[in-house]
Amino acid sequence: MSIRPLLPGQGLPQTDQPRASSSDAQGWQQALLGALQRPTATGTPLAPRPSTSPVSAPVPVDGVREQAAAKLAALQQAIGNVFQQQGVAASDGARLQLGADGRLQLSGAQEGDAVQQALDADSALQQQFADVASGQAFMRAADETAAFQRAYAANPKVAVAQYGHLLNANRPEPVFQLHAQAGQWQARFI
Repeated sequence: MSIRPLLPGQGLPQTDQPRASSSDAQGWQQALLGALQRPTATGTPLAPRPSTSPVSAPVPVDGVREQAAAKLAALQQAIGNVFQQQGVAASDGARLQLGADGRLQLSGAQEGDAVQQALDADSALQQQFADVASGQAFMRAADETAAFQRAYAANPKVAVAQYGHLLNANRPEPVFQLHAQAGQWQARFI
């Protein structure tokens, strides 16, 4: 069998096979969806069944929240240890965040140079900071989403006015930062 390209003005070759109708396509889609939703050997379906409720139930994040809090506390301790090893205390207003290059950036600190060099040399701490920032961003998004869903269920117009920033695809992502305040590192988004 040879394959010939169609030339302009030529129609598709005729075949004895009937063409699929839109009902055939819909049947195929239903069969595929049904197959994906059947439990696998592990007991879980490949695709979840679509929700029929207008507002889905909140995703349980309690275990994730506790894990994120523990990781944040460990990071705060590790940052404090870096300052202690350099023989300085973090001055109020000192800020730490990840730069575009993935390195920790220290700003607003009077003792910056020695500490910044220690931070630059500690790739494990940079990874720990990135991990914590990711977990904190997840928790922030979960909290905002839950608040939006509650507000939307009560009054959609008010919810969209109050949480419209969540619907803006062009908004910049908030940046996770640790901020020194009274000898403690506080987490925040800017």
